[in-house]
Amino acid sequence: MTGNGARAADQSSRPGAVSSAGLSALPAEIHLLVARVVAGVAALLAVATIAGSSLGTVLGLLLSGLSLIVALSGWSRANPVSGLLALIASAIAVLGLAGYVFGVSADLPPRAMLPFATMGDAMAPTTAIGILAFGLTQGWISFSAGKPSAIVIFTSGLIASGIGLATIAGYATGIDGVYEWPDATAMTPVAALALWLLGVSHLVLARHPVLQISSRLPFIIATLALALGLFFDLATPPYLGAGFIYIPVVLSAVWFVDRRMAFALAAVCSIFTILGYAAKLQHLDQEQQRLIGRMFGVVTDFIVAALIYYFKRVTDENQQVRLRFDALMDNSPDAVMTIDALGTIRQFNPAAERLFGRIEGDVVGQNIKLLMPEPYHSAHDGYLSHHARTGERHIIGTIREVNGQRSDGTIFPLDLSVSELPSHGRKEFVGVLRDLTARKRQEGNLRDALGRLSAYAADLERSNQELDDFAYIASHDLKEPLRGIHNHSRFLLEDYDDRLEDDGKRRLGRLLHLSQRMEKLVNDLLYFSRIGRVELAIRPTDIKAVLRDVVSTIEQLLEERHARVVVADNLPEVVCDTVRVTEVFRNLIVNAVKYNDSALKVVEIGYLETHTDEAGNDRSKVYFVRDNGKGIASEFHEDIFKMFKRLERADHDAGTGVGLTFVRKIVQRHGGHIWLESEPGSGTSFYFTLAPE
Repeated sequence: MTGNGARAADQSSRPGAVSSAGLSALPAEIHLLVARVVAGVAALLAVATIAGSSLGTVLGLLLSGLSLIVALSGWSRANPVSGLLALIASAIAVLGLAGYVFGVSADLPPRAMLPFATMGDAMAPTTAIGILAFGLTQGWISFSAGKPSAIVIFTSGLIASGIGLATIAGYATGIDGVYEWPDATAMTPVAALALWLLGVSHLVLARHPVLQISSRLPFIIATLALALGLFFDLATPPYLGAGFIYIPVVLSAVWFVDRRMAFALAAVCSIFTILGYAAKLQHLDQEQQRLIGRMFGVVTDFIVAALIYYFKRVTDENQQVRLRFDALMDNSPDAVMTIDALGTIRQFNPAAERLFGRIEGDVVGQNIKLLMPEPYHSAHDGYLSHHARTGERHIIGTIREVNGQRSDGTIFPLDLSVSELPSHGRKEFVGVLRDLTARKRQEGNLRDALGRLSAYAADLERSNQELDDFAYIASHDLKEPLRGIHNHSRFLLEDYDDRLEDDGKRRLGRLLHLSQRMEKLVNDLLYFSRIGRVELAIRPTDIKAVLRDVVSTIEQLLEERHARVVVADNLPEVVCDTVRVTEVFRNLIVNAVKYNDSALKVVEIGYLETHTDEAGNDRSKVYFVRDNGKGIASEFHEDIFKMFKRLERADHDAGTGVGLTFVRKIVQRHGGHIWLESEPGSGTSFYFTLAPE
């Protein structure tokens, strides 16, 4: 933005500046310069009319020209001054029209103001109408906020320039009926030229790039057609003129960008139709018929305008749909193309160019078979002709896998989706294609991985079977010699008691104990191997009933150790393997009693809706077993779950150290998680869940 327009825009953005932008909102470009020159010439011509026109005509034209010049000056207070000048000019025009309508002398008194001038007595009605249209528009532009409306400016320009140009043509052809109405003052040639220039200045502004609503040709056609229609109407007998001659003017709205221009042109044509009727008004019998004819002409103009408006709206909507479709095609990551009923490519988006290695200019107009290898290449025309004859659809509306062919001859797999586009009078299809090369490669890799996984699963199944066989051997073949060692040791103690020394008896007793312990270790190992393979007997389980059963079976232990078990009331029912979960609670309760040095041992069992585990993750539906024992140091929290790992041995404890190992395995089989919170001297709390998160 440069020049006066830039200064005006800067000033309008400052605090306290005039709120209305008017013509100052337009950047200073060639259109504003032309408008200034035309307005200046019109103002000079207005002064020149002082020799033959009324004072109202002179002042009206002069103030109109000055109003436009001030508005385009870039002055900070240009808008209110310009608007005031325009409104004064409009008032003078209204005064002139009042004199014509009411038949009284309503013009300004020229002799009193300029006694040396030779002027007419009244303003011509056509001059008054042109100045009124220009002045009201200029005043509205000056006092309205924001960017001016191109349609309003264009309408004013059409009225003023049309009247002025038709009058000039009347003087050029010698047809006085164009510029001199019955019982009215004639418009002078200089006034007609000035009025035409004022209209041209508004037409120039309406074509400013900021306000542009069409190219130059529709402006010229509408202006000339309107002036020609008015000239024809005023130059012909009363019974010939009618509103129908302005239909070409309304039709020119087709070339304008804004579809509302059709109604603007119809309104201008209606004004000119009424002007023609007023100019030919005579007291004849056919006056009412001529009035009715012109009303029909006005209605026809608006009907044509409505049809053009609807046509433009449908065209604009279709254009918007096309633009959105084109934008979708251009920005789609998938290849998209359109073809006609003959298979000719009409559109080819950038993704399709990358996919096939061809540019749009090379494939548009070519048959889509260009992109297909055999057998699709030969079968495609047959499918299209069959669809054209029968309307049957084999691939339209479906997604199928086909092969495509790149420009270098490479054949690659594609996903193809074809849909029929709604179109008038012809069939078009849109195809969306997606390269499957990467997916096929991944599918191949997945098949290989699944093959390896199947082989691994078979090896794992075989290994599990071997483990089962080993467990059977361990439980049967290894336990047999252990029982032999146990029995022979017992027999020696019984049969040779009187012969053995105390040291021998002690050693045989130790041998009996070790053989029994070895048998327990083998049994525990066998049980642990089966926990991970045997299917769980899942069913709804009442945890309170489970705990009552556990407490009843260890009642003697609780009495001996001076311990008690406190069970919360909010323990919900859970779907689990009742036998295994019973074992979990039994192991945790027994450990809490055995490894507890408090005088009164308390084991608390409860339930929490949520609790945070050792990794900081929130767990839901958490059970806990808490004791008031000696506690466990944090560095041993993981060791206690290892098989045969014991931090200490309790008095008279013949266990193997696998209880917590069983507990973790059972919890994991249920999809749950177990952890503990404990510090030396503060007791231990075991938390576990029995379902996946």
